[in-house]
Amino acid sequence: MSYALVKRGDLLAALDLVMAEHLPKLLNQSESKLIQSRICLFLGFYMDQLFSTQPRTIQSDYFSKILDFLFKALALPKPFKIVSLQALDALTTQLSETALSQQIEVNFDSLI
Repeated sequence: MSYALVKRGDLLAALDLVMAEHLPKLLNQSESKLIQSRICLFLGFYMDQLFSTQPRTIQSDYFSKILDFLFKALALPKPFKIVSLQALDALTTQLSETALSQQIEVNFDSLI
């Protein structure tokens, strides 16, 4: 899927629409630690490509929610360490991306 997204803009736009509809529910209502871990894994692969077809204000809003989710996952208790590790992996994978670094900078006060 990752190779196809880069080559086909129509798939990226479709992914953005699906994620815009379902991401808030996944980030807020996912009580299953397995699902949270998988969401973190997905974000590690695709966060830099998500919402790139959307206006900057929408991108910023979603990135803020995603970063909040990942940082909260870092603080989960020890029995849920796997989710924390997956969130950490997602953040470290994406930190080299300029867009994400800028979003962290913009949202730094609210994250801390």
